Amino acid sequence: KKCKTDRDVYVKVFGGLSITTKFGTLTESEINSPLAIRLVAYLMLHDTQKVSQYDLADALWPNSEVDSLNQVKNIVHRTKNILRPIFPDNLIASDKIGNYYINPSITLMSDASVFESFFRNGMLPSATKKERIASLRSAIQLYSNDFLPNYVGDHWLNNQRTYYRVSYVRAVKELLPLLYEQKAY
Repeated sequence: KKCKTDRDVYVKVFGGLSITTKFGTLTESEINSPLAIRLVAYLMLHDTQKVSQYDLADALWPNSEVDSLNQVKNIVHRTKNILRPIFPDNLIASDKIGNYYINPSITLMSDASVFESFFRNGMLPSATKKERIASLRSAIQLYSNDFLPNYVGDHWLNNQRTYYRVSYVRAVKELLPLLYEQKAY
């Protein structure tokens, strides 16, 4: 969770958004912009690829006819300004043809990616029971609440929320018999 360099960014998405860098933390209530939060979440979920302004417009304003060029540019600009106190070099980057993406010069870590790592390790049949128990416990502890629970209705957020909820339940169901075998009630 510690951000050691100017390029480290830790994003918490379980239970609500908070973004932490070496320069400080902004919470969902401090960001106070549902569009900025959804923009950051969408780009995080697509952090290995560039996202077109049209895809962003569709994700942020589904079933709406918007002037996607201007609307997307405006929300990206506003989001950069909101994040500037904790990330002066910009979390969001763009190219000349209007694609947006997470700045490739940063090291992005999130509670969701750490959860995913622990979950996968805990599900490995090749791991020892002790390793599986430790990993599954860590995954369960990280899942403090749903993925961005204050944002209901976006299909792409609902899909992620469901994925993590199901993974959490699977982790619990996998862990319980392991603990029972060890009489760790």
